[in-house]
Amino acid sequence: MTTHKWHSGELALQTALGHVDAVAGVHPIFLPQLTTQHQQFHTSLQILPVATLDSLGRPWASFLTGRDGSEGFIQSPSFTSLVAGSMRLHEDHPVEIALREGAKFGMTSLVRGDDTSYQGPGLKLIAGVGVMFENRRRNKFAGFINEKNVGTKDERTIQVEVMESLGNCPKYINTRQFTPNPNHKPGMLHKKLNLPPGESLPEETKQPIAQTDVVTCAGYMRVVME
Repeated sequence: MTTHKWHSGELALQTALGHVDAVAGVHPIFLPQLTTQHQQFHTSLQILPVATLDSLGRPWASFLTGRDGSEGFIQSPSFTSLVAGSMRLHEDHPVEIALREGAKFGMTSLVRGDDTSYQGPGLKLIAGVGVMFENRRRNKFAGFINEKNVGTKDERTIQVEVMESLGNCPKYINTRQFTPNPNHKPGMLHKKLNLPPGESLPEETKQPIAQTDVVTCAGYMRVVME
């Protein structure tokens, strides 16, 4: 949920880099909903990097895409809603884990003041950064998963109730064109959710990592509201 100000982790990083004055007062870039431009942007994507939480509240980064890998698998019926549909996610996909057992965070009042707003004891948070790699445009959103509209395992739907959006700069993004591969069968190469200190990834997992030039990471910080 947007606080319209930098949290303590961001402030610490800005201080360490000496950029406190440069970013002072720019937090109004955070919006409580999507803009028309953001709606058009996200509904034109082929893939969507997202971050969700597991049962321990740890963030995991992953990608969402439609069955055939083409544009149009995301719809935006309102300024506060994004719906990614026509997906089939394997059982170890972080979003599937979030749906089954992901941590929830309480919110005692309605998120929005209309009759369709979600109300419940806890919310499953989700955030994403949409990227148009062909022109390096990107926009971010954050919100929660509406658990009333998740489809089925074979026809997964993720409806995001958007609580925050903002534009991002294109630095470090390389331009590229995607070719859909609907016959691809994703799966888990290695699974160990708790890696002890001093233990590294096995060699079979390092090769695909070394061959890529795009890595998505997810972070999370609980902020105490003042």
